[in-house]
Amino acid sequence: MSYDLFLKPASGPASGATVSGATADAGELRTYLVARPHYLIGEPAGTGSPTGVRYGHADTGVTFTLDLAPGRGEGGTNPEDPTVAAFAIDLLVPRFFARTAAEELAALCERFDLQVEDPQLDEVGPFDSEAFLDGWDRVAEMAARHAAGCGQAPPALPAAALNAAHEWNEHRAEWRDRMPADGPGIPRVQLRLARPAAPANLRKGDPGEAASARTWCAWVDAAPIVLPPCDDVLLVRDAMRPRRFGLFKTAEASLCLVPRSSVAGLRGAEDSGPKGAPGFGPAPERFPPGTRQLLHASKETAAWFRRPEADEAPPQAVPPRAVIEAERVAAAAARS
Repeated sequence: MSYDLFLKPASGPASGATVSGATADAGELRTYLVARPHYLIGEPAGTGSPTGVRYGHADTGVTFTLDLAPGRGEGGTNPEDPTVAAFAIDLLVPRFFARTAAEELAALCERFDLQVEDPQLDEVGPFDSEAFLDGWDRVAEMAARHAAGCGQAPPALPAAALNAAHEWNEHRAEWRDRMPADGPGIPRVQLRLARPAAPANLRKGDPGEAASARTWCAWVDAAPIVLPPCDDVLLVRDAMRPRRFGLFKTAEASLCLVPRSSVAGLRGAEDSGPKGAPGFGPAPERFPPGTRQLLHASKETAAWFRRPEADEAPPQAVPPRAVIEAERVAAAAARS
């Protein structure tokens, strides 16, 4: 299920619409998108079309697609169709996918003087970000209601937690660039399934309760790190993995998922809260509240890092596109 738009020249024939010397045709659109970050075009986009374009942000996981000149030009199905690009974005995704798409579409339509045809609302006109988001919200709610009614609601996480993870990942590259080369690592906040135990009276074939999700990040070999606000931390012990008979390292890395509070708990005589790994302190103000920072790994830090028992299986990670807001799932379930 997707929300679709068709981009057309706002005035004149498609081959002649211009703004600041740019022509609204597939070639100019392609050149424009190639120069922008996070876009893949043609075969690397994986859309199955030589004119396909995919926006894919490696850190945030946001993705949507464009098909350049689907109705005309080389390989086009209708030479009379003035459409220069077809846009599509999924519905069962977090709302920040649509917010990112709105920003990209606004820039594209302004640059090439394009208007949009919205088949969901049966409207044609200048692109309006708020109208697009309102339309996406309405159709996305119907999609969530349908999924909930079929017992196929996606895993869910509160909107505040999803947005916080997105904001962290969106700024991660910027923060990393401002760090010295030998500074602490800045991990990506990821999502995992946290499926509740099945009720004792659940009958075979029943869908049961929808899965929930949790946020987590990886901490490798007790290295210096800026620890984001998240639910859990995956301890990855590679160079520090356990040794057999005190001599030989095990063949595989040791993984252990622990609550974040057990890693970066506040420490101090006045603190009665959980005690975490030694060495963590507050992060600079440019990071979100609650962020903790380890600048130098000590022997005590390494000893704490080795202590937890390894898990039998790593967390069941899910991409952001597979999770939606818990509030939307609850509202859809109530109306289904």
